[in-house]
Amino acid sequence: MFRTNEEVNLILVIRSAPLPRTFEALKKLRQEYSKSEISILLQPEVKDEIEKTGLANKVIVGIRKGRISLFRHLPLILQLRIKVFDLVAIIYNTEDISWYGNLRLFASAIRARERVGITTDNTVMPFGLKVVIFKEVILRLILRPLILIIITPLLIVLLGISLSLFYLRNAFMNFKKLFLHKKKLIYTRGLSKNLF
Repeated sequence: MFRTNEEVNLILVIRSAPLPRTFEALKKLRQEYSKSEISILLQPEVKDEIEKTGLANKVIVGIRKGRISLFRHLPLILQLRIKVFDLVAIIYNTEDISWYGNLRLFASAIRARERVGITTDNTVMPFGLKVVIFKEVILRLILRPLILIIITPLLIVLLGISLSLFYLRNAFMNFKKLFLHKKKLIYTRGLSKNLF
């Protein structure tokens, strides 16, 4: 994929895809790095299926149900940081890895020489620690609230204008109905003069 096979000895795979997709990516990794030790991090309910394939040397069960999170899985990260992996690979169930910021942040906390995402078409997309910290910490945690602080007053003003126009329209429609009703009464009584 990107390094020579001799340089990659320890691989950690983070599963974030259905089993068929996981098997496909593991087969590709096993073909590419046949002599490497591949460990896979996954949920307990799929442990047996992965072990049966023999594609991974070690199965690490430690992901709780729900999204993989840096803070929810902090003890697991501390345990994984004991080793330095040559490669940390995230198996994605999409072609766009930008939606999986939590996984990239999680993988960035693990000590590794290289980090990649493997998309559904088996495209390898490397990512670095600096980019992940910039996108996930600075953009998400700082700029998004700042944008909300700026946009919220604008939305309140627009909502006020919309409500004002709505009530003015309703008032005009009520006036129009009342005026036409009175005009109709004047004509029905036989009065011939117009009000306007």
